[in-house]
Amino acid sequence: MNEKRTILGLIGGLAVVYLLDAVVRAALDGFVGSDIIASGVVFQSLLLGYAVLAFNRLEMDILIDFPDRDALLDVVFVVFVSSVITFGAASIFYTPSISIRVLTPLTVVGLVSVHSLIVFAPLAEELFFRGMLYPLLKTQFSVGAAMGVVSVVFALSHLTGGLGLFLTLLSGLFYVWLYEKHGNLTVPILAHALENMIGVVW
Repeated sequence: MNEKRTILGLIGGLAVVYLLDAVVRAALDGFVGSDIIASGVVFQSLLLGYAVLAFNRLEMDILIDFPDRDALLDVVFVVFVSSVITFGAASIFYTPSISIRVLTPLTVVGLVSVHSLIVFAPLAEELFFRGMLYPLLKTQFSVGAAMGVVSVVFALSHLTGGLGLFLTLLSGLFYVWLYEKHGNLTVPILAHALENMIGVVW
């Protein structure tokens, strides 16, 4: 496997997912259900599908298993620290690019969006960024540099700026640290899902 070409291919595929999402949004704008499209469900579905296809093609070894006690404690620690920083920063430096409570869960759009945030996003993003891109980056860079690069790409992929970009970068660093420490993709998936769930509930 040519790792450099594979890395570029994965990032290129991510760009195609964004393009397809934009095309679908534009095509369905104004139609019934376009609110659900705008909620990010289509993007997360496309990313999950792409990640699964890429995973099968690359035939990478990824451990997905129930976390042990130490891993669960690390998840609690990461979610707690990340949440404190996120909500603290948002309350002090609130900008339009940060919207903590963006959903109304008791609507169809809200329910679909919550499902996307808590299920699709953690599965798709962890499989793609931590499960595939990160191990490939480690073949080209040191562990620290690979952690930094994958976290930057993860943050930029959320298309936010300012404080939102920093907070997403911080979360990305937490997730990749969990994966590097425990070698089990379930650990960052769980942390990601819990952090998103806290953001929805709060």
